[in-house]
Amino acid sequence: MNNINAQKSYPHLYLEITRKCNLFCPHCFNNSIRESSLNMSLTDVKKVLNNFVTAGGRSLQITGGEVFMRDDIFAILKYARKIGIQYIILSTNGTICTNEQIDDICKYADEVYLSIDGFEKDNDLIRGKGSFKKTYNTLVELGKRQQKISVYTSLTPKVLNYLEEFINWLIEKNVYFLNISPIGNVGRGSYISDEMIFDKTEYLHLYKKLTKIKRKYFEKIKISHPLTTNPRKFDLAMEDWICNPKGQLGLLIGGDVSDKWILGNAKKNFQFNTSKLQNYVKIMDDIIYEFEMSSKNDVIHMWEAMVEKLINE
Repeated sequence: MNNINAQKSYPHLYLEITRKCNLFCPHCFNNSIRESSLNMSLTDVKKVLNNFVTAGGRSLQITGGEVFMRDDIFAILKYARKIGIQYIILSTNGTICTNEQIDDICKYADEVYLSIDGFEKDNDLIRGKGSFKKTYNTLVELGKRQQKISVYTSLTPKVLNYLEEFINWLIEKNVYFLNISPIGNVGRGSYISDEMIFDKTEYLHLYKKLTKIKRKYFEKIKISHPLTTNPRKFDLAMEDWICNPKGQLGLLIGGDVSDKWILGNAKKNFQFNTSKLQNYVKIMDDIIYEFEMSSKNDVIHMWEAMVEKLINE
């Protein structure tokens, strides 16, 4: 079968430096809270980055939690640039950035990821009253400085009803990339109200609609959503890996680096537990083969089976 390529190069790292967050979104996949004690020290951040570069890493996404809950965020950005990381993405909810900090963001980050979950009423229903206006101000200020901007949207059925209007609004704001992800049953999302999530029976319709929208706007804005990813072309690269605040390197399954799938300690090196990696590849390969041989040959059910198997393995 060998449908999956388990690479040993690390072009991109998703580095989670904190679980502290000034917001308390009901759908948060990793349960970030203001009082979280999960906060990677600056010394450990530097160790991880050094090991990443030594392993050949060149592209980095720094995320949380909320990165601006840390006073040393710019020390991290400066260090990443200093040691030769070529492309830096900074993820933020954009609600606590000052204009002075936005100036510094533009000095060190190649791209900024903002979280906006629809227009004001729907965004604030999820992220808290007043959050939309604060993030919008950050969006505008970044645009004034000609910063490359991407937006992450946690999709609800209500926002889907006006998604194209929202996309056109983002295009007007010169947003480069939109990553759409239906709210999932992970983290605090496991307890969210039914009206904010899509029923499994709606997934096929959702898949078709998002794919159609992606094609319609491809010349104006790059759009991605997990339902368009084809597992038959799955590539086990670093974009599918994460280093959490504990320094654990592994696979993002069910909202965190699952204890069952910790493949290494990024504070020591970027070498993996080979037996776990091989087991992971075998599970994915077997499921892909099973679905290719069955009548359920569609992407949605295939991904569901993969996640369920990996969580319960």
